[in-house]
Amino acid sequence: MSTRENIIRDYVTAYNNFDIEGMVKNLRNDVEFINEYRGDVTMTTNTIEEFKGQAEHAKNYFQFREIKITDLAERDNTVTISTEFSAGMIVEKKPGYPAKIQNVEMKGTTIFYFEDDTITKMRDIY
Repeated sequence: MSTRENIIRDYVTAYNNFDIEGMVKNLRNDVEFINEYRGDVTMTTNTIEEFKGQAEHAKNYFQFREIKITDLAERDNTVTISTEFSAGMIVEKKPGYPAKIQNVEMKGTTIFYFEDDTITKMRDIY
């Protein structure tokens, strides 16, 4: 397994465990993050601090979440993974009541751009 593949697998494990520090440990300070859903850009960040803030905020919307890597391809300065995403999204949360959860499943692709062994850009496409 290559160093970059290990970095991606560590990132996915951290993501699945809501471990924000683990997610950002191999990101460049000016990392660009783009999330696309059905052809529309739904989220962008341009620094590691913006990415951390978005990731911390997003934790509040999930009871659980999991990315499974179904394929991984390395080419030049990119690593592309095909994924299966499943999550329990919190759709309603009232004090004193159990949260209402909606299960979500999607297939997608994430492209990680590298400079040496540091992630400079991530593009999620669902």
